[in-house]
Amino acid sequence: MIQIAISGVCGAMGKMLVSSIAERTDCEVCCGIDLRTDDTLKFPVYQSPAEMKEKPDVIIDYSHPS
Repeated sequence: MIQIAISGVCGAMGKMLVSSIAERTDCEVCCGIDLRTDDTLKFPVYQSPAEMKEKPDVIIDYSHPS
C-alpha cells in the first residue's frame, strides 16, 4: 500500500485529498503536515516534515506559499 503524507492537510484542498484517498484501496494517508491541527483526522499531523516519524512514499504539497 502506498503511504501518503499531505502538506497543508488542514486546508480545503488537503481535506478533499484526505476524503478522496480514503475511498481508495491502494493507498492511505499516513500523516499530515500543517501549522494548524484537526482532531477529527485519524492520523498524526506535524508542524514540520522534520517531525514526521512515518516514512511516506509520496508527499503531496498543498501548503500556502508564504
